[in-house]
Amino acid sequence: MMKRMIGLLLAAALMLSAAALAEGIDYLALVNKQHQLPEGWEDSLEIVEVTNSVDQKVEVEKKTYEAYLALAEELEREDGIHIELDSGRRSVAEQQEIRDNFMVKYGEEYTRKTVAVPGYSEHQTGLAIDLYFITADGTTVYYNEDLTKEEYYGVWDKIHEKLAKNGFILRYLKGKEGVTDYDYEPWHLRYIDDPELAREIMEKSLTLEEYLGEAAALPAYVYPFAGENPVMAAAAEYLVTADLGCEPEEGGVLIPAPIVLKEETGETEATLWGNFWVFAYKLNGSILECTAGGENPGVMKLEKKDGKWQVVSLELAEDGADFDAGIRAFANGDAELEKAYYLSSGADEGYLPQYRRSFIVEYVNANKLDGVAYQDNGWEPVDITM
Repeated sequence: MMKRMIGLLLAAALMLSAAALAEGIDYLALVNKQHQLPEGWEDSLEIVEVTNSVDQKVEVEKKTYEAYLALAEELEREDGIHIELDSGRRSVAEQQEIRDNFMVKYGEEYTRKTVAVPGYSEHQTGLAIDLYFITADGTTVYYNEDLTKEEYYGVWDKIHEKLAKNGFILRYLKGKEGVTDYDYEPWHLRYIDDPELAREIMEKSLTLEEYLGEAAALPAYVYPFAGENPVMAAAAEYLVTADLGCEPEEGGVLIPAPIVLKEETGETEATLWGNFWVFAYKLNGSILECTAGGENPGVMKLEKKDGKWQVVSLELAEDGADFDAGIRAFANGDAELEKAYYLSSGADEGYLPQYRRSFIVEYVNANKLDGVAYQDNGWEPVDITM
């Protein structure tokens, strides 16, 4: 084993970036489906390139690779387990290729749960490694479906017991899929360069998101077409910041679904007649679970001040017995508008489903929340990829 390790070290090719070395790296940097690789990250990497047992070249950040060698030597010496590097640092093109291959081999659902979109993959940090292993009889256990077989549970237990000592944590834990938005991956390790902290995280069964206080935090809603429709942008911003009785849970987000039934816009003033729905969501795995929501039928007035549109008033229909009178007042004798108000009021029929889906799709795409569906309590998830 020692000869093999020395050979690997001698064969390793250090590829230094044009800028600073690894002293500028934040070993606790969070990269996931909501947090992109920090700008300029690769300029601070010192990379080692090695060849594994199946003749694949793997790149790893230098200190991460040194920690991997220590882990591998310890497992071989104490447990007779021979681990290998399956994957380390990936370029954008490599990440996309892997994703495309998984789509073909495993399908969309599995791919969404296991392979990140480029720019949001922890593998691009150089601090994440995927393992495979070779059994005592020389069998190479390489593919995901084989690595997760019950007969190898004991092997992973022994590997995981030694992670913290060498500065690694298990990144995607069983039972924490709702936090990481990835299925359990016993092979995916993350180097954090601090054995004591790694031990604390492992002993408490924390994800990196939980330790950093970033568990399932969703980006704030921003209307993505402000340049094309500044009036709607102002309306949407108002709906997610005004007190309309709909609050998201911690880490959640408000996403509006305004149904504009009539609009009059001049140079400096605008009036919108419609039902200004707002929904609160939290992320549970790949599902945007609706935790609150409601309609706000009324008339919104906006003004353009200093070149920017802003809401100056929102008159809403009263609840209960006065609701119909309020709708009639808003319609002001316009029978078609009055009818449209009622069509905008049904939560599961009428105009709302298509508007709601449209705003969720725009939010998901703008924030690269890959493969997300949304779900109301007691209902099946609604696929937004169709």
